[in-house]
Amino acid sequence: MQQSSFEQIVVGIQEHVRQRSSEQPEPLPQPLRIMCFDGGPSGPASLELLRRLEQDEKTKGLLAKTSLFCGTSNGALIALSLSKALQEGKSALQAIDVALGFQWETLDAFRPSPREWVRFVAGIAPLSGRKLSSLIERHFGERMELDDLTTRPVSVVSFNMKTQQINSFMSHGPHASKNTPISKAALAASALPFLLPIRRGDGAAGRGWFRPALGDWLIDGGVANNNPTFTGVSDALLCCAKGGEDYFWTARRYTPYLRVLSFGARPMSWTAGSDGSEPITWGWLRHLRAKTPHNFVDVLIGGASAADQRIAQMLLGVHRYHRVECEMETWKMASIISRWLVKLKRVREMYEKLADQEWNKQLELRKTQSERQRRDKDYNNVIDWVSEFWNEDWADLHRTSW
Repeated sequence: MQQSSFEQIVVGIQEHVRQRSSEQPEPLPQPLRIMCFDGGPSGPASLELLRRLEQDEKTKGLLAKTSLFCGTSNGALIALSLSKALQEGKSALQAIDVALGFQWETLDAFRPSPREWVRFVAGIAPLSGRKLSSLIERHFGERMELDDLTTRPVSVVSFNMKTQQINSFMSHGPHASKNTPISKAALAASALPFLLPIRRGDGAAGRGWFRPALGDWLIDGGVANNNPTFTGVSDALLCCAKGGEDYFWTARRYTPYLRVLSFGARPMSWTAGSDGSEPITWGWLRHLRAKTPHNFVDVLIGGASAADQRIAQMLLGVHRYHRVECEMETWKMASIISRWLVKLKRVREMYEKLADQEWNKQLELRKTQSERQRRDKDYNNVIDWVSEFWNEDWADLHRTSW
């Protein structure tokens, strides 16, 4: 059976590790390039940014070089959509269009009926999710399975309520989720508690010790951590490891061969209306009436994302990891939600504007970065980072210059 490009990269890395003690400057293998997508409302803006990167002369081709997509919640839907589109032979820009189109369909399917809205607000039941389930099954097909995605493998993250562990649905490697419909993994990874029905595990999906047993309950992975970077990294490392005692050395041996590009949202700032000279002694009612009342919810969901970003930068280093975020401030989110309830076309326009603002910011950062940043390749913008560390051809490099 012919190896996929992902498997060829893994084998090349394993062989290079085996020969690394050699004094011969053998060519480096291609790195494992992992593209991660946060859950939540940043998805369409992330895809619009990805489109601009693919259209830019300096960064085009990054999607074709991606080895693995990873996502949780809405990010899982994006990862699966991109992988499926590329599997079907679509170009990078066509794949982005497919994923964006699916995002708009998802937003439309998410709008509740009056009866559902009343039941949800009353606390009687979550939204039925029937329209969303039908859309996901139609988009991915009821019979297409995760391990069919061999061209661009995927890891999607859910959370197991019973074991209190993440559950990674993998389309690749020794711990692949065999015989798992893509639609089932997508629904489990996006089952936001209180809003959508919790999904039941069937004992057949998930990796290794995180495999959900029959009767386990799976929810949106973004509840545990909205940034799936480290899940994608650990899944890639598991594919490189050969088993047995090799697991102990996995991170040390194979991390140098990783490149991680993470898309998400910049955390919202909190305005307390205080000069900071005295402690804030508000009651819960005043917090709800504050200018940014839902910031504490954002901390619960997005706080771990910010922590992961800092840890990833420290452990992987600025040459192996980069994160690009859109500004999702309170007033923008309120405008998006109000327009979503009325007219989807206006939502699209707002997301395009968000992406334009972030893209212009990246262009400006590129102009203003210091000489030291250029010299050390400690880039402050995604354009230079992708050009230098993602799109580089490792075949032209040798061990002595690595």
